[in-house]
Amino acid sequence: MKGETIPSWVMDRLQTSCRSFRYELPFNKKVLEEMTPVQFLANHTRLERDQRRHYTEIFKKFKQKSTEFLDGKSLYAALNSMFGSYLSTSNYEILQTCLFITDDSLFDVNTFAGICAFTDRLFWTAYLDGEVDTFTIWAPNRTALEFADFENLKRKLKDFNLSKEMRVLLYSLA
Repeated sequence: MKGETIPSWVMDRLQTSCRSFRYELPFNKKVLEEMTPVQFLANHTRLERDQRRHYTEIFKKFKQKSTEFLDGKSLYAALNSMFGSYLSTSNYEILQTCLFITDDSLFDVNTFAGICAFTDRLFWTAYLDGEVDTFTIWAPNRTALEFADFENLKRKLKDFNLSKEMRVLLYSLA
């Protein structure tokens, strides 16, 4: 992707999207023991109204009309439209592996919004041209509340029996 000229509207969306949501840890961390990474994203991603509206519009365009769910087969097309057709298949395959997404997976609008936010967070720097100091120019992509939630994560989770997949997700967000 780097080296290609990406339209300014895609770059503007990427710039603001990562600051339009936050992840939060539940007060009762015990509930994380039974949760999958996708369930965490669906239930613990807090979106600003405009960002939720944007993700919901994409969801409505790609969901199955008969079930009101988006299936795993349609997920790449939906996410790719969010990235202005610049989401690489290799990045999508990384996402599928991280979240254990298959073609048979079904997503409601909240789950889809959580996956969209995670995809934005995971890949936004991959679509920047050249060497950009994203911390000082684009500002930190985590809010103070999110930082506080994920600060000292190892200590906060030490007494809980989380799956390896959940630990990897949570540490990737920390």
